[in-house]
Amino acid sequence: MDGQVRAVLFVERGRLRSEAAVANLAIITKGVSFGNLSVEIIDVAEEPQRAVESQIFLVPMLVRYAPKPEIRLGGDLSNSAEVRLALSLPNPYEVANNGFQ
Repeated sequence: MDGQVRAVLFVERGRLRSEAAVANLAIITKGVSFGNLSVEIIDVAEEPQRAVESQIFLVPMLVRYAPKPEIRLGGDLSNSAEVRLALSLPNPYEVANNGFQ
């Protein structure tokens, strides 16, 4: 699984910040080839044991488990640059300008 990015977004469905985090993550990852990216969304109200096992004490929380080191981002994921960095996604401006140096 070399190069595989594995992350989990812990949310509480129906909560404004959690719904914003899901929406922001969808926008940030739109158009991304998911061959190397796996993101699971877990509702802590439905699976509280998963949150306890992962030591999640606030939601929404994005946890990148692989590659190491583990990275945790709390909040609505509105800082797209921070999320892209955590998920090892390319900067869209660099990709768009790749051939124009």
